[in-house]
Amino acid sequence: MVGWLHTIVLCSAFLLWAIITFRSARRRRRVEVQPKAAMTVMTVLAGIGAFALFAFVLHVRLIGVAPFGV
Repeated sequence: MVGWLHTIVLCSAFLLWAIITFRSARRRRRVEVQPKAAMTVMTVLAGIGAFALFAFVLHVRLIGVAPFGV
């Protein structure tokens, strides 16, 4: 797959997207935001829940393979 046209186009598109996003982020004004512990905990719990849902339920239904042999 290395060197094929579609691979080069895809990787180039990702590189271009990353460059544009980086330049856009650098031009924005910086806003100081104090993180809240409750929001951090909610984010971690949401991530764990999404992982568990995909690993134990959706993976078998969508891909057809039980990732943990369950």
